[in-house]
Amino acid sequence: MSKEIDGYFDRDNEPTATSDPALNVLFKAIRSHDGWLCPHCGAKRNIHDEEMSCQRYMELIHEYAPMDMRCDHCDKEYYLKCLMTAKYYTCADTSFGEEE
Repeated sequence: MSKEIDGYFDRDNEPTATSDPALNVLFKAIRSHDGWLCPHCGAKRNIHDEEMSCQRYMELIHEYAPMDMRCDHCDKEYYLKCLMTAKYYTCADTSFGEEE
């Protein structure tokens, strides 16, 4: 499994839809995700649920390297990465977005 799964927006934080498709893509691109989904079972998580240490959070935000995680719902491991726009992506292995 090497397909990235986009993070999610909370219903009240969805990017604003306009009549201009190009503008909609731009709004979605610059908005931060509210959390991420387990790539195995789809369970929603966010940074507040995770209760990670400041050190681990800073590594996630500033080092851009995939961070190993374990789902509380299905108990399977996955990797999490975060970009400065706070868009969360999960993957079952370290091959984010790469074809097998």
